Amino acid sequence: MSTKVLIVDDDSSFSESVKTLLKRQGIRSTIASDPAQALKIYAEEKMDFDLLMIDYNFKNSEVNGADFAERIKTKNPFQAFIFMSGFDDKDFLKNMLKVGASRNFIEKGACPDEIINTVRLTLSEIGIKEKDSKIDTLEDELKREADIRSFGMVGRSKAIHSLIKQTENYRRFKSRFLILGPTGSGKELIAKAFQVPGKPFLAVDCTRFMTGQEHFLESELYGHKKGAYTGADQDKRGTFEVANGGVVFLDELHCLSLTAQSKLLRTLQEMKFRRLGDSSSHEIPFDVTLVAAAKPEILTMMANGEFKEDLYYRLAKSTLQIPALNERPDDIKPLAHFFTEKYSRKHNVLKTLHPQTIKDMENYSWPGNVRELEGIVENFVMTSTDEVMGPELFHSYLDMRRSKSDNAHQEKSSENLNLAVDSVESRLIVDALKKSRFIADTATLLGLPRTTLNDRIKKLKIDPYQYLGSER
Repeated sequence: MSTKVLIVDDDSSFSESVKTLLKRQGIRSTIASDPAQALKIYAEEKMDFDLLMIDYNFKNSEVNGADFAERIKTKNPFQAFIFMSGFDDKDFLKNMLKVGASRNFIEKGACPDEIINTVRLTLSEIGIKEKDSKIDTLEDELKREADIRSFGMVGRSKAIHSLIKQTENYRRFKSRFLILGPTGSGKELIAKAFQVPGKPFLAVDCTRFMTGQEHFLESELYGHKKGAYTGADQDKRGTFEVANGGVVFLDELHCLSLTAQSKLLRTLQEMKFRRLGDSSSHEIPFDVTLVAAAKPEILTMMANGEFKEDLYYRLAKSTLQIPALNERPDDIKPLAHFFTEKYSRKHNVLKTLHPQTIKDMENYSWPGNVRELEGIVENFVMTSTDEVMGPELFHSYLDMRRSKSDNAHQEKSSENLNLAVDSVESRLIVDALKKSRFIADTATLLGLPRTTLNDRIKKLKIDPYQYLGSER
């Protein structure tokens, strides 16, 4: 039976274009011009649609796409849908995630290939979810573990198996991808899966480009001319130029300052750049698959104005979510055995884990995720005097963590005081920046040497260019 799609959009020319594109792919589609008509069709067809493509804003209806999706969910909680938008709406992403739409979305004005690729990716995800919902058997578990190993990862959980299948679908396309996951969960492993044989794969650590270091980001990504800044003693090609045709991986994306975010957004909008310090009008075009990784907290940062929504939209054409280790306990045992074998070979010893040690590990919360598990297994391999590493080793580790936690609790009062002082100082500096034209003016207003003010701005992680002169 062929795939069925319901297109809900009051722009008839756009709807017809999408219908034609889908027809060429063998996908049947029905058009509704507004939410009321869509609900009628949906009922008449007995909710028999694989996917709903919903415009976010309707010109002649008080109901927006998110409201309509909510009504559909009351009738069919498992209905898959994606939004289409011109991204003029500031609440678009938040509402999209709130109602449970696919993290894929269609930007109006996108080329036909991008529209079809987005539909294909979303339909692939639906197929994976349906397949994974079957009753689990030992054969299924072994097949999952083999698939995950062939991908270069270790585990047997449905969550990781679904993730690698999703990644395999995505890496066929040249686009932009955002990987979300907690620290130590393996984001870089997923990013490396996008590498194309014979093409460059270049990683950029965004933690190096905090407030005040933005020119280093420009130098890293765009290159620089000799003399662009102190220490730039020769011309240098940037990451986008060197990796042209390949993959650029932006790790820890959430660490970029707002100024750096603005510079990157402008580059992605134009898909060309000038080297830092180049006073000519010459711009260099580039074409790369862009993969970014960030902590899930980036969504909260965006809601708080700490991360630019437009940049998120540009990078999150498709999103891969890596679950924390405590959300996939089935992976703990194979990972623990893998790391035991790995570090036994590295340190030329013969070690195994006692079954009770594995059980205790499976009951632990793993706040440091896979990285924490790997670290303690290597430590056990190096320090254990027995071939079989018993549960007492893991209990000692837990006791040490509890001791550190108790010490941290005792120091909390003094830390809270320091935080309160920093908060007051930060507010004073921001208020002075708003009344100043230049940072030198701010230093004068606060009665501080310029160097002292710069040190405080850096320590408090304030982006001065976000505030300078805003109240003048």
